[in-house]
Amino acid sequence: MTLRKCICGMFRSAGVACVSIVAVSMAQALPLFDFTGHSDGTLRGGTSSVNFAVLTPGDSLINTLSEAFRPAIGAPNLDPGQFTYLYQVTDRSGLIHDLGLQQTVTSTTIGSFDSGNFRLDFIDQGTVVNTAGLFQQGCSLSGPRCAGDGPGGDLDGVQDLGIAGRTVSNAERVTVSTSLTSLGQQGQLGWSFSSQNSQQGLTGGFTSPLFGYQSPSGPTVGNAVITVGDRFTPDVVFGIPVAASEPLSVLLFASGLMGLAAWGRMAGVKRLPPR
Repeated sequence: MTLRKCICGMFRSAGVACVSIVAVSMAQALPLFDFTGHSDGTLRGGTSSVNFAVLTPGDSLINTLSEAFRPAIGAPNLDPGQFTYLYQVTDRSGLIHDLGLQQTVTSTTIGSFDSGNFRLDFIDQGTVVNTAGLFQQGCSLSGPRCAGDGPGGDLDGVQDLGIAGRTVSNAERVTVSTSLTSLGQQGQLGWSFSSQNSQQGLTGGFTSPLFGYQSPSGPTVGNAVITVGDRFTPDVVFGIPVAASEPLSVLLFASGLMGLAAWGRMAGVKRLPPR
């Protein structure tokens, strides 16, 4: 069984219609609750979104993901001993040209999960993440569990997280290019996008494949800038996970001293409370 036969890594989601499905229990896969979800941009009513998840060192899903990882030139494959930062972007109405992290991070590898017409996507409640839904207003992060934007749409939280491998064509066939300064040192990371039917960027109304990087450091709160539209307008997306500047965060995760709940209450971060 390979990812090219459409492996779906599942957490607490329902089954997904694929050629093959690999079930991953929460005892095996360890996405971080308060660092799994999505955050919207600030322009045009928040039509741009970044979906994200962070996997902890030792997560068995990392070995599966490595089969589809396309590292940047000179970068190694995924290491199961590192924190893995996964992102997926979309804009419901306009082009996305690139995404860059505003913070400098230490990365051990960087790349994307696309190869020709094959790509990896997040799954939300059994449906591939897409631009069909909008997060329902009135869903409180500290209140009772709500439906979010339903299956698909943006990633609503770790309870509904999965990863699918798909064969695609036309506007969904997106190539991700990676830029980095240096591995193993503090530097800025960025990714740019081109689709088969648009050389200028990711076509509005579609999602990118998964992309990301690994770091020895656990996550903290960061921001990204997405360049959108025909005029290459910068759109800031607040409240996405990035690797902390100090590797000491690894020790904090190991000891359980994580202030994640407070971060999860930040405005603009869309995720669901525990069941």
